[in-house]
Parts: sequence; structure tokens; C-alpha cells
Amino acid sequence: MFFYASAASQEKLNTAPREPHRPGAILVARPVARPLAPVTLALIAGMAAPAWGLRLPEPWLLAGGVALYVALALLWWQRRPARFLPLIFFGLLGVAFSQQAWQPDFPPGHLTKLPQHQNLTLFGHLNRPGKLAGDRVQLFMAAVAWRSPWGWRPVAGNLLVLAPAPEPPPVGTPLVVRGRLAPPHRLHNPGTFNRPRFLAADGLFREVRLSDPDRLIFLAETQDYPW
Repeated sequence: MFFYASAASQEKLNTAPREPHRPGAILVARPVARPLAPVTLALIAGMAAPAWGLRLPEPWLLAGGVALYVALALLWWQRRPARFLPLIFFGLLGVAFSQQAWQPDFPPGHLTKLPQHQNLTLFGHLNRPGKLAGDRVQLFMAAVAWRSPWGWRPVAGNLLVLAPAPEPPPVGTPLVVRGRLAPPHRLHNPGTFNRPRFLAADGLFREVRLSDPDRLIFLAETQDYPW
């Protein structure tokens, strides 16, 4: 008992006294054991935020990201602790990544730039096998051109066509579709999955629903443009 008490007393005597902090001195934060864990969790939370209903305009994201980046650079230059600013920065970065993946900023010649809910005529090819869905067939079409008031114009993008076709033709078949472009329909039944998000992950941001089979024309493989 006396031995342990002496050892503890000797350890306290050998411990160097702590130097008091001088007024105005910059306190250095203790290093974190796992510095990437908090920012990784903040990035994941930001990427999942749009699925929870959070939507931020792109100008707000850009302004907030630039302001936080400048603030972090100034704090690093002055060697001051950043505290929670990196978590907010990576959270905004995750939100920007998720929104860009869900609704990317497409070039002017993309399908998403064409008028919606108007009867348009499009030409393209089937770029993957179709699927039977009840009394309809799902056709995956790579659009090539659309008929504008001034004639045919080039266009790009994948299109989901739902039509009452008896059987999907083989991949590579050229076709002409006349219908109304619209964002993918979202099912509002309780427990259903997010269909627009599911199709966006597959590169499909527009669909055409046809009730008249005459609005879907399959061309011969030797035919190219219908004009």
C-alpha cells in the first residue's frame, strides 16, 4: 500500500507544471482521432438531403459554397480553428452533387430543353431491349432528331416510351414517335418507390405515354431519317 502511494506521489512530482495561457494567445484545437469521419458523414447527409425534401436553388448553393470556401481559406491562413465550417461546407457539397445527379444541367440540344406537354414528333433508335408491362411495352429510345416548325433539328438524350405495342422490336430498330414529352410520372401511393429518381439514375429524364398505337411507327432497318 505504501509502495503504490509513493509511486503515485513520485509521478505527480515528476509531472511538469502546465504553462498558463498568455492573454491574446491563439489556442490550437486538439487533433481529431479520425478527422475524415465527420466530413464524410456530413457529405453523406448532404447527398441524402434532397431525398428528404430539401431543395436549394443553384445560385444559393454556389454562393454558399464560395463563401464557405473563402472563410475556410482565411481561417487556415490565420491558423485559427474552423470548428463546424468544414461540416457545413461538405454538407452543401453533398446537396450539390445529389441535385446535379438528379436534375443535371443539360446542353441546349437535349430532350429536356424541348417543349413539354405539346405534341412533338421525334425520331431515334432503340438502344436497349424493351420490357412488357401489362398491356403496354416500355421502349428505351435514343432520340436523334425532332420536328420543329422550321424542319427537323438534331436532339440528344434517352427517352422512355410507353405504348400499347404487341411486342418490343429488337435493339437498333429506328422509330418515329409522336407524343407529349413529360417528366417521369411519380406514383403517390403509400410505400411506392421514387420512380423519377430511379429513372434518373438510369439516364431517363423524359417519357412519352401513348394511348394510340398509330403514333408509334417502326421503320425498316435500312431506313434512316424519315425526311
